[in-house]
Amino acid sequence: MTAIEISSYGPPNVLKLVHRSKPEPAPGEVVIRVDAAGVARADVLQRQGKYPPPPGASDIPGLDVAGEIGIPRHKEDFGQTLGRWGVPAGPYVVIPVLGPSTLRDTLALPIDMKGDLIWQMTAAQLNQALAAASCAGCNIVVVGTHHDFAILPNGHLILIASTQQVAAGVTVTGDVLIDLDQNHNPVWLWNEFDHLDPARQPYSYPDWTHTNAVIYSPDDRNLIISIRHQNWLVKIDYNNGAGTGEILWRLGYQGDFTLMTPVGGADTDPADWFYAQHSPSFATTNTAGKFSLVLFDNGDDRGVSVVAGGTCGVVGQPACYSTVPILQLDENAKTATLAFHPTTPDYSFFGGNAEILQNGNVEYDECASTAYPANNAVVYEVTQTTPPQTVWQMRITGQYAYRAMRIPSLYPGVQW
Repeated sequence: MTAIEISSYGPPNVLKLVHRSKPEPAPGEVVIRVDAAGVARADVLQRQGKYPPPPGASDIPGLDVAGEIGIPRHKEDFGQTLGRWGVPAGPYVVIPVLGPSTLRDTLALPIDMKGDLIWQMTAAQLNQALAAASCAGCNIVVVGTHHDFAILPNGHLILIASTQQVAAGVTVTGDVLIDLDQNHNPVWLWNEFDHLDPARQPYSYPDWTHTNAVIYSPDDRNLIISIRHQNWLVKIDYNNGAGTGEILWRLGYQGDFTLMTPVGGADTDPADWFYAQHSPSFATTNTAGKFSLVLFDNGDDRGVSVVAGGTCGVVGQPACYSTVPILQLDENAKTATLAFHPTTPDYSFFGGNAEILQNGNVEYDECASTAYPANNAVVYEVTQTTPPQTVWQMRITGQYAYRAMRIPSLYPGVQW
């Protein structure tokens, strides 16, 4: 087989293309025929000699891969589709491109309760649809879809996809939002290269933006995206496809909002903003004007609040820690009040999410609760008190948990 080998620790040119024998799986393992692979932060750190593989593990980098493991394919269509795409009311699972950074070929895989595939679109098919589309800006080529999508009330689907441009001889990766209608045709596209400054490079350039979440605001029909490598949440004038596409605001360090303390007055510590964040969600029923958001603040590059190119855990920069802020936003006054801001028990360098439960408690996921290579995760339910009280937790051993969300059950009308 062909593999990428780290010949010695150092810059990217230490990576060498080599031929290796096909691995034999041990009990509890599978062999993946890799079709696509992404570069995660841990791979970079391994190349630099900062995160060696665990004893007995392969020295070949590549935490995020996509491929086949020899399970028989089942492509039968049992007549179940998704919402206005054809699925009747009831349980369904949608598998987007999972993980924090992989650019994989599969766009989305709706499956039924038996795990049988209902519909899919590959990156190649998406590029063909973009080439045939007449929407403004749709004449681009995407590398692949990743991280997240939003299903809209009108049956449309908002996708996150990566695209690339060359700047000063460097291939820069940014993201686009693509609106697919009920027939899976692109009808609207928003491109970060058209609206953000490529010269702003706080973290992990040339993976310039690394957009990892999109949510829809029913109150004003606009979109909010999480741009991890800019340390921003960005609101876009979408208006159900009729908006201008302009950026309405940028929330985060060096953005458009003033950070406020819970008792009033400006919070003058820029480290209190979120950094390298994941998965915002609405914390109130209203979603525009005055409303609240909750998210998981990983904190990987909190040091940029001190020095350009800063990270965390370095002398003279903030320690490495994660938080779960609830931000009360006033879009007119452009203020963001930290209504709740606990530090999590462990620092989680990637992944995670947070949401408000029906009982008012906060549930959040520490995707990587222990330092690499010990792959563990913890999900907490805590009270909105000072200090927060843990009322429930779930520990996951030997596996990251990119997101964790509560569902009533797998069956309509049933509460477990």
